[in-house]
Amino acid sequence: MRTLRIVLPLLASASTALCLASVDKPKFVGWIVDASCPAIKRKQLSGKVDNLTPSDVQNLRLYAGQSVRATKSGTVNLLLHGHKTPLTPRDGWVLLKENPNSVTKGQSIYPEFVSPAGQEKGKSASPEAIWRRMSLLSLQTPANAKDLRVQLRIKPVDAQGKPKAKVPIVNGLVAIKHGDPVVVEISNDSSIPLYISLVDIDRVANVEILSPQAPATEVLVPAKSKWTRLPSPFYMSVPSGFDSGIEHFKVIASTHRINLSRLATKGMTDQAESVKPISDPLAYLLKACGTEDTLANPGRWTTAQQDFLVQSK
Repeated sequence: MRTLRIVLPLLASASTALCLASVDKPKFVGWIVDASCPAIKRKQLSGKVDNLTPSDVQNLRLYAGQSVRATKSGTVNLLLHGHKTPLTPRDGWVLLKENPNSVTKGQSIYPEFVSPAGQEKGKSASPEAIWRRMSLLSLQTPANAKDLRVQLRIKPVDAQGKPKAKVPIVNGLVAIKHGDPVVVEISNDSSIPLYISLVDIDRVANVEILSPQAPATEVLVPAKSKWTRLPSPFYMSVPSGFDSGIEHFKVIASTHRINLSRLATKGMTDQAESVKPISDPLAYLLKACGTEDTLANPGRWTTAQQDFLVQSK
């Protein structure tokens, strides 16, 4: 995660059935990672049943008071209170509770998102932060946007902003020292202009929106193999207590304006109301984080990601 924040101007630029019963003002406890089934059902307290598909339930949020059951052959993979929890028909109904100690099945993922310094202070990434991180990293260009394409690359630079002649590679990743600057270059290889957003995601579930800080107001013009450099560098840092960490820069390019600011984990609030499943995972992510409707419809979109290693000096 960056140690220095710079506000950038945006450049032109087998079947399983699942039943969920909701309650008032629920507490977020986890989500469905995926399901090996062609159709899924969700039942609400009103008795209404939603017929869903696996694409509808990927990263679907779950709340205390809901009940989950796999009723036919197949598996529903959940992540509850930080535990990877697969459900099969033999498990019957599982009531989701607020108490994290209620989950005893499955491997805990929390150690993956806690630094030694955080462990000493009793701090850990919240389920909400981990959900946002995993939802962002799992985004892939949908089938209706295969004609759209953007590319993203980072370049370590010196104090004068010039690319370094030699860049170390560790396990196939560009290695950057703590406190060193990098520049970001984006190429829009599509035949239409796209709105651009850039997100930084680190190993302890910190999510920061690098650009824009407000809803997209400019368009990245198609450049066909030409790279456009963002004008200011980003200074990289290793999370406290770690010697190194893999970090991810992700660009999301959409045909409609969107606002990713509610996805940032700093100062985040958990949304109390459950959101209706949406086949578009980006639109669902935006709405689940409370983005206003006018800026939560990306239209068609594509994405690109650059992973790199940040090392302490």
